[in-house]
Amino acid sequence: MQKYRKRLKYLLTTAIIRCIIKVQIKEVEEIKMTTFASAEELESYLEDNCGGYYAVRGLSGYNTTVSYNDGDEIAKSFDLYDDRGTEYREDAKRLNGTSGIEVSDMMYSDEIMSVVDRARKYSNGRIILMRGEKREDGEDNKEVIICGATFCGEIRF
Repeated sequence: MQKYRKRLKYLLTTAIIRCIIKVQIKEVEEIKMTTFASAEELESYLEDNCGGYYAVRGLSGYNTTVSYNDGDEIAKSFDLYDDRGTEYREDAKRLNGTSGIEVSDMMYSDEIMSVVDRARKYSNGRIILMRGEKREDGEDNKEVIICGATFCGEIRF
């Protein structure tokens, strides 16, 4: 009888632990990510969330596989002439922030669409909106460097 009680206690404890682990894994898997389905949605978001600096960034290579939650910090860009395809060169010098093309609450949807189209040239299909409290001018035409860039959402239009 004692042997069965120990076995039952073990099975119940194991079952409870498995339930706790499943709940914790489910909570980790739930990603809170804003998506923008149109330039008008993005325009509205920028108007409602003014403050700081915003930029659109086209992702390529390894960066297209990263899962972001709203508010996650985005890795700094490489300080190279052409950094596409260099995501695995951790020894390369980094910029002071993350490069992108600036957007603002003062832009209309057609201007925002133009920025998104430009970002597509740097992308393998994934485009994001990022925000920071400080910005610097970049080397490329219309490029800005967002210092301490955080993820605001994925652009899907």
